[in-house]
Amino acid sequence: RLLALKTRARDARGELDKFTPRMTKRKAAAEALSQSMFLLPGRLGSVGSAFSSSGKKAGLMVAGILAVVGALKLLSGGIATASQTQQLEISFDTLLGGIENAQTRIEELKQFAATTPFKLPEIAKASKVLETLTKGALSTGKGLALVGDLAANTGEDFSLLAVHVGRLYDGLQNNRPVGESQQRLQELGIISASTRAELELLQKEGKKGEEVWSVAARSFARFTGEMEKQSKTLKGAFSTTVD
Repeated sequence: RLLALKTRARDARGELDKFTPRMTKRKAAAEALSQSMFLLPGRLGSVGSAFSSSGKKAGLMVAGILAVVGALKLLSGGIATASQTQQLEISFDTLLGGIENAQTRIEELKQFAATTPFKLPEIAKASKVLETLTKGALSTGKGLALVGDLAANTGEDFSLLAVHVGRLYDGLQNNRPVGESQQRLQELGIISASTRAELELLQKEGKKGEEVWSVAARSFARFTGEMEKQSKTLKGAFSTTVD
């Protein structure tokens, strides 16, 4: 028995000797992993700092680019506005008999645009039409406002409506046929069938001038203030802000 116990003890020691190196290696590996985990936050922090630094630099670069783009847009917008004004002045030069008159007209139209839902180009176009057809009677001030109120209410293009109002004015002042324009104004609800009939009767009687025009003007008067109403809407407010 004693011999058998010694043999078993020797065998057990041998197995233990074989197992010990494995445990040592595993312990070493565990310690290395633990050390790596301890150092990992610091290394990640260094990487994060690098990315953070790079991010800040990229952010500053983007901000600089955006600033340059914004400045270019402002410059471009200023040049476009100046160019537009110059073109409008040239277009009114011959019509009004001189560049000074043209410049004065454009300034009036700019002020008009700043307080109405319409943009300068369409206002200028309407003013030119009315200057020609009404000999200046409706091309600025209250006359232009009258046409603007009609356009604001009906949604009709400002310059197209200026054509019909201008033709009506010219026809009634000189006792000329204006059936087409009267029809269009009636379609838009600007004049009624009874007003149209009254105008036609007065023309048949040979009447002309302010006596006849006053009948149409009375019908137009009910639209007074329509531009102001439209300017208070979101779309109108944006338009006046842009102008």
